[in-house]
Amino acid sequence: MPGHRLNVLRSIISEINNASKTPKPVTSDLQILKILRKKSADSKDAAEQFLANKREDLKATMDAEGAVLDEYAGSVETVPDELIEQAVKDAIADGANNIGAVMKKVVNAGGSLEGKPIEASKIAQFAKQLLSS
Repeated sequence: MPGHRLNVLRSIISEINNASKTPKPVTSDLQILKILRKKSADSKDAAEQFLANKREDLKATMDAEGAVLDEYAGSVETVPDELIEQAVKDAIADGANNIGAVMKKVVNAGGSLEGKPIEASKIAQFAKQLLSS
């Protein structure tokens, strides 16, 4: 497992360094979380392909690296779901009647979650669920 952890760390550092040379460098924990989740999904896909090609040794490596990525992703602090749901309910009560309006009321200037580490997909998920009910 230590070798897998080292490989994962090298990969993450490399991706962050490469991003720093682009117009949109990594500047927040949420961007790192996005990288971790993408790499985890890629690792799971690779593991499935190795299994299909009867390469159990490589599948085990990808599974181990995926577990490390999931562990790291779980350690990135984000706003709890309960607070997101409450913010969405408040936005709907204030007159937001579609997902875009809810998003604006929640995360834009003056919003209850402005500047906090939050995944937009979670806001959209709660907005869709609450607006349809």
